[in-house]
Amino acid sequence: MHIKEEGTMATYKNTGTRGRNARAAKMRERRKKQRRRRLIIIGVEVVLMIILAGCCYVVSMMGLLQRHVTKKSDVYKPSYETATDEKGNKIDYSEELEKGYRNILVIGVDARDNESLAETGTNADVMMIVSINNETKDIKLVSVYRDTYLKMADGNKEYEKANYQMSVGYAEDVMNMLNMNLDLNIEEYVIVNWSAVAKAVDLLGGVDNVEITQELLDKGQIDGYITSVVENTGIPGVQLKVPGTYTLSGVQAVAYCRVRYVGYDYGRTQRQREIVTKMFDKLKADFLDKASDLAKAVFPNIATNIPLVDILSLASHAADYNIGGQTGFPFDKYAETQYIGSVPVSYPVVPVTLESNVEKLHKYLFNVKKYNATTKVKEISQYIEDQSDIHEGKVPTVDIEELKKEENNN
Repeated sequence: MHIKEEGTMATYKNTGTRGRNARAAKMRERRKKQRRRRLIIIGVEVVLMIILAGCCYVVSMMGLLQRHVTKKSDVYKPSYETATDEKGNKIDYSEELEKGYRNILVIGVDARDNESLAETGTNADVMMIVSINNETKDIKLVSVYRDTYLKMADGNKEYEKANYQMSVGYAEDVMNMLNMNLDLNIEEYVIVNWSAVAKAVDLLGGVDNVEITQELLDKGQIDGYITSVVENTGIPGVQLKVPGTYTLSGVQAVAYCRVRYVGYDYGRTQRQREIVTKMFDKLKADFLDKASDLAKAVFPNIATNIPLVDILSLASHAADYNIGGQTGFPFDKYAETQYIGSVPVSYPVVPVTLESNVEKLHKYLFNVKKYNATTKVKEISQYIEDQSDIHEGKVPTVDIEELKKEENNN
């Protein structure tokens, strides 16, 4: 009996100890969970703060850009005819371009460092179409020769050289001029001055493997262009005295892009596309390290109507893009004499014909097998043909399929 009672008391004692231990264990586990939750909350708050700070930084960088706004209702839209894809099927061409490609117009102007790019009154030194295939991320560059004789979208002259449009209008007018004459659907543009290009090249460590010929030194007078760029941008430059292969500085690269006396505008625009391609390849290789410095230095010398969210989207895919081809427009042209027929401007570049050149352009950019120019382009083309008295068969022609094959093999 005594033993029984002792045993019962011991059992009660042991049971009480186990209960207290279990409660203590639960309390410890609860405290651990609370600490984990607090750490998770703190971690989430830190991440959100970093993201917020990053967003603020990006927005502040984008704030350096000169912002323009374009109403969609003010953009010229072609009334497309029919088109046939590479398989021979008829396609809804407007929808194909809208979904499949992004076309951006780059306009280069001779403005000084940090000068407003919203003003009219200056000729466009560069008119380059950057066409992005949304699926493949391939980019094609097309320079529109500045002296190409086209119908103006606005101003006091109905027909003039293409670069004249910027001198009497704005970037939207240049965009609309190209949309109207080339059957394009461009809605976005970027305006840059030479200071932006020079600073970007310097921050990228120069442009490598550029051949400077004796002709560029003598006939091209590249040193005179270097002096001009230094005076206009305030960026120091070094003259080029002997032919050779160079890594060009920013000032030298801009001068190289501006030389007109070697290869006329055809050679000049080819040199411009060469520099853009080399800069793009360098930027891709070092985008994350260079992006911030480039933004600070270059953005004040750039104006654009591209929305902020789209700029960020383009930047986020920078490593995916590839420049797959580049050429000039018009493909088939005549520019052999100071005055051509009754064209009222000197030394124009006459597309022969505009209609056939536009059809070739669409085959080149958008991989269609057959494209029919719009009624508007046909009307403009006939007017230019009548004024110039230059007809198909009078000039050498470019085979677009051969051009594309050549690019694919390079």
